[in-house]
Amino acid sequence: MEYKTIIDEKLRELFDDFAKSLTQLKIELSKIPDMIPELPDLESISEQIASSIPEPEPVIQKEEPTEKVILKPQINNRLLYFIEKLEYASNQSELLKELMEFMKDYSERGFLCIIKDSSAKVWNHFGFDGSVAGKNFDLNKDPLLRSLMANRSRLLLDKSLPDFIPVKEEVKRCLIAPLLLKGKAVAFIYADSGQKGKLDHYSIDILIKSASLMLDLLPLRQKRDPLPPTLEEIDIVIEGEAEEQAKSQEELFVESQDMNIRQEEEFEESPIERTAPSKPPELEEIEREGFASPPPYTAVEEVEEPPQEAEREFEEVPAVEMPPVKEVVEEEPVPPEEKKEHEGAKRFAKLLVQEILLYHPEEVEKGRKNKNLMALLRDDIEKSREAYEQRYQKPSIKKRDYFRKALIQYICEGDETLLGN
Repeated sequence: MEYKTIIDEKLRELFDDFAKSLTQLKIELSKIPDMIPELPDLESISEQIASSIPEPEPVIQKEEPTEKVILKPQINNRLLYFIEKLEYASNQSELLKELMEFMKDYSERGFLCIIKDSSAKVWNHFGFDGSVAGKNFDLNKDPLLRSLMANRSRLLLDKSLPDFIPVKEEVKRCLIAPLLLKGKAVAFIYADSGQKGKLDHYSIDILIKSASLMLDLLPLRQKRDPLPPTLEEIDIVIEGEAEEQAKSQEELFVESQDMNIRQEEEFEESPIERTAPSKPPELEEIEREGFASPPPYTAVEEVEEPPQEAEREFEEVPAVEMPPVKEVVEEEPVPPEEKKEHEGAKRFAKLLVQEILLYHPEEVEKGRKNKNLMALLRDDIEKSREAYEQRYQKPSIKKRDYFRKALIQYICEGDETLLGN
């Protein structure tokens, strides 16, 4: 069979199928006009819609209260007090201890872990039975802790406990949040509600973020010199009824009157004499005669002569040898152009030493008792000194050795002999 004959047959089959499809399409298209509905009557539709809408009820305008009512302070003033206490902390350890103490108001259980390299160790805890004390966690093995370190943001879990918690029981909610120092996670905090307890994760967030900021500002603590915190009891003003407002104002007035009476009674009972100082006669005479500008008056104190003591015979006392006085070498003043750099060296040395105190509280306590701090903390002290000397190499700073001074002040509590050999 020739190729032309084969091609003709194939094309004929294809064209037949195509013709059938076109015929079917024409039939379907012819049905479309019958399927299109006619346009509705707009007037009838509008009447139906209007009849279905109910009549509006008359609006009675209520007079909005223009007065304010004074209520007792909410719980937020206690949170403000906690933040001020954190700001007043003098070192890292005190700040973290205060943070854990304040968290007891907002959670049932919790602990704080200090992060070092790829592990974290429980430094402080509350609400647990001791099963978490001193426990170590591997940050690389637990997925939640890996996520915490990567994202540096707090995590919330509902009705489940993380795998690294040794206590296995149901909780309503738990929180895991990092504690940052200059943007780096140096610790993390765990808190939960227990089975039927509380967990105010918003307040805990505020405390942790405030603590992170205070850690950054600790080197400037002496320059800032914050005032001691106080728990305020000032009333909060919100919208309310005028009658309650008047009642509250009356109560405040009575309280203020009672306070004034108490202050006057205390003032009258005070043993301090409140007589006005007498003027010298010369000044009184000048005022009586009406001088516009009296000459300056200089008060002369009368000096009593000491009574003459009777001569007494003294026995000869053997001479006592005094210990040699250690010669104090005064340092030359820092040049004004280098003062800023010296202050930075002092702050950096303080941070390095406080970091040792934070990570090794048990070793520091033991070394102070046995006077062998250098032997117990040699590796950490040498690493910190190396970091200090790499950053500050100016001869005038090396001569003063601010790192050793900070070591003696904070680790040895001022006693250099506690370092040992």
